[in-house]
Amino acid sequence: SKDFDVLYRWWEKGIPFGVVSEALRRVVERRLARKKSVASFSVFSRDVRIGYQSFLSLNVGGERGAAPDEHAEIKSFLGRFPAPL
Repeated sequence: SKDFDVLYRWWEKGIPFGVVSEALRRVVERRLARKKSVASFSVFSRDVRIGYQSFLSLNVGGERGAAPDEHAEIKSFLGRFPAPL
């Protein structure tokens, strides 16, 4: 139940998967070096929060509320696609 709440909170905030996966990787590496196990997703919360704050600070000058279009490159390619094809 607690793990679900942590994951759901990340989803509600719209934290990108890349930020979450990077935090997971860092924490697991750190805990393995200390020979500790990961028993809950709550141990990742601090690193996810820090990573998300960094992510947001990188997007400070962007349009407010506008999410980057992850399919923009594909749309651009299809827009330049020759008509006969």
